[in-house]
Amino acid sequence: MMGRGETLLELTKLEIAMVRIHRQQHLRFVQLAVYGLLFPLSLSWGNAVDTIADRSYYDQATSDIINRSLRATKKNLSDRDALEQVRFERTQKYAALIDHYSHRNHLDPNLVRAVIYIESGGDVGAISSKGAVGLMQLMPQTALELGVSDRTNPEQSIAGGTAYLREQFNRFGSTELVLWAYNGGPSSVISGNLSAEIQSYVQEVLRVRSLFSRRLLRSSLHAFTEEVNDTDKLVAQAPLQDKH
Repeated sequence: MMGRGETLLELTKLEIAMVRIHRQQHLRFVQLAVYGLLFPLSLSWGNAVDTIADRSYYDQATSDIINRSLRATKKNLSDRDALEQVRFERTQKYAALIDHYSHRNHLDPNLVRAVIYIESGGDVGAISSKGAVGLMQLMPQTALELGVSDRTNPEQSIAGGTAYLREQFNRFGSTELVLWAYNGGPSSVISGNLSAEIQSYVQEVLRVRSLFSRRLLRSSLHAFTEEVNDTDKLVAQAPLQDKH
């Protein structure tokens, strides 16, 4: 579980990401123009960036996030320090696909696992009230643009969802902003529309990614240790060769 310092660090990273966008405004102008996400031409890109900064993690929004995070740390968090077993197993059922398409799109596989865990709980038939479907909860128009014909198909969903995450990384560069865009849409990042729901979503995905990373690392170390022990046993049992 993230402590206060780690929580503040995550907030600082998001603010730094905002500054990076401001510093690279010319590059972002080209990227956003390609994807058709520019404000009306009467609004300059510089002003648009200022609007994002003014309306996002600053002032009241920042205070709300910090206060909510600090309240959470005061609770008994033992149940939040572990992944729900059913959701974990359902998500891990698609580990090979997750690893494959994460590698193809240059993503952290555990970030993709966390998105699936939060979005659908590993349920291929999950349907949201807004019409998102499948493991990575793709909306109809998004799926169409990504070439996904069957949103309930695990491979198509993961292939499309990871491609979409890569698009957002190419646009915004920061994991926090990418998750903001994934949950609220890229236009919400551009307009600075950062709701409490999106704030919670970003924090939760980052938390779950950390849990996946730790749990899978422990599993890998355990498997490695078992393999070493088995090798040691075989060596110990092997007959010594007569040197004479």
